[in-house]
Amino acid sequence: MASRKSDSPEASSAADLAAPPLNPAGRPEPEVPDDFRMKDLLAAVTDAGGLKRSKVRAVTEEVLRQLGVALGQGRAVSLPGLGKIKTKRAKTVGGRRVLELRVRQDAGTAEPAKGRADGVAEGGD
Repeated sequence: MASRKSDSPEASSAADLAAPPLNPAGRPEPEVPDDFRMKDLLAAVTDAGGLKRSKVRAVTEEVLRQLGVALGQGRAVSLPGLGKIKTKRAKTVGGRRVLELRVRQDAGTAEPAKGRADGVAEGGD
C-alpha cells in the first residue's frame, strides 16, 4: 500500500520551518515588533525614574488624557523627544472619534524599528 504525504506540521522539514514568509515581491517579510502599550510605558518610566508605579500611572494617565484632548481639538502637539504631532483628518465612526495623525521627528530622535520600511529605497530599487 502506498503511503500518502501528510500535510501536518510534524511532516514539514526543518528547512520549511526556518524559511521566513515571502511577500509578493519575493522578499522576506520584515519582523514587526510588539506594540508599545501602557504597561510597557509605565515599566520604562518607573525603571528610569525610580518612582512608585502608582504615582507614575496617575501622572501618565493625565498626560495622555491632555494629549488626547489637544489632538481632538485639532491642535498641534510639540513634545521634545517625541516630535511634533498634527491632526491630518478627524471623523466620527460609530460614536468614536477617529484621528489620522502625522508625527514629525528629528532624524536622530528615534531609530526606525528593525525591518521596518523607512521610506528610503535600497540600492537596487
